[in-house]
Amino acid sequence: MYTGFYGSFVFYYRIVIGVRLLLAAVHMLFTFPAREETRSVNTLLAVVTGILPGYFSGLTGVGGEIFSVHCCCCLRWASMRDQAILRRLLDLVLVIAAMKMMLTA
Repeated sequence: MYTGFYGSFVFYYRIVIGVRLLLAAVHMLFTFPAREETRSVNTLLAVVTGILPGYFSGLTGVGGEIFSVHCCCCLRWASMRDQAILRRLLDLVLVIAAMKMMLTA
C-alpha cells in the first residue's frame, strides 16, 4: 500500500507523540507543583478581553475559549489547573449546544 512520501513518517510520529503523552501523564501524576500566584481581576480589562476573543472567534470560526483561556494565562487571572477546568466547562457547554441544535433540526 503506497502512502506517499510522508506515510512512513506518520507511523513513527504517532509512536513518538504517544510516548510523549504517556511521559507527560506520569510526570503529572507524581509531581505536585507549588500553587501559582494569581492577580486580582480588573473589571474593565476583563470585559475587553472577553469581547475581543469573541470577535476573533467569530471571524475565524474557532471557539472563543481558545483565545480567552490564553488571555487568563497571560494576565495570571487563574492558575493552570483552573484554566484547564474552565476550558473543559466551556467545551461541555459547546457540546450541549451542538446536541440541542442536532435534536431540534
